[in-house]
Amino acid sequence: GVLALLILGVAPANEILQGFSSSEFFMAMSIFGVGAVLVTSGLTFRAVLLMLKYIPPSSFFHSLALIFAGFVMTPVLPSANGRVGLAGPIMIDMLTALEYQPKGKASTQIAVATFTGFTLFASVFLTSKPINFVVYGLLPMQVQEQFQWSGWIYGAGVSAITMMTLTLISMAIWYRNDEKPKL
Repeated sequence: GVLALLILGVAPANEILQGFSSSEFFMAMSIFGVGAVLVTSGLTFRAVLLMLKYIPPSSFFHSLALIFAGFVMTPVLPSANGRVGLAGPIMIDMLTALEYQPKGKASTQIAVATFTGFTLFASVFLTSKPINFVVYGLLPMQVQEQFQWSGWIYGAGVSAITMMTLTLISMAIWYRNDEKPKL
């Protein structure tokens, strides 16, 4: 798309390429770089093994652990793509360590849990998505005073609890399996 805009001369080159010099672009690239370093160094695999040592041996509890990890990372990393980029290697390391069947229900349950945990709570935390700041900026000043960081969480808490409950119920029903992990 960018190359086509440059060739067709739709806009000046400095305007088309301006996004590549922004701090947000470098932040996103650094997240992917950190993810690559974590994977190639084997740190994520060791962290997954350490985590699995304390989790009951069930695909449901493994899924809960990944959802919780996503919940913890959501307010810290403001990019959903960055969170999913870091979550992918963690999920693959977990599936490798537990020796689940690649296309089995347990693997699918863990994949769904990973995606859910690292994306579902984006509306709950003000700092988890740039669009949340846009919405926050559109609110009147009196409402902005009411919905600071903790007020935002409190306001979105009902929807978060509802979504999480429905997700856990659907995972327990649709992805019920007898596959035992081999750690």
